[in-house]
Amino acid sequence: MFELPTRFDFGVVPLDTAAMGSVEVENTGTESCILNLAQVATFSDPGFSLVAPLESITFASGSTYAIEVQFQTAFPGTYFGTLDVFLSSPDSAFNTVSMTARTP
Repeated sequence: MFELPTRFDFGVVPLDTAAMGSVEVENTGTESCILNLAQVATFSDPGFSLVAPLESITFASGSTYAIEVQFQTAFPGTYFGTLDVFLSSPDSAFNTVSMTARTP
């Protein structure tokens, strides 16, 4: 069992500035959980990325793991992306987090 937000909003991001944030996965079960993979979906707007590549991570019951994400662009507008998260959970192994960002 785990908790993962369904949305993450970077808010308004100045042009040519990297905005970073954390999408937190909380292990609410009684056993360890394995975060197998987190990646920005290929159909996401350019500008969304992981701060660092994510290898398989095991985290204990009751603990939280932060997936570091960022957004940066040189063009004004509203942007949409998706973070794909693969966990070792019988309830839901594949999960998505909708990401948004706006630039002036």
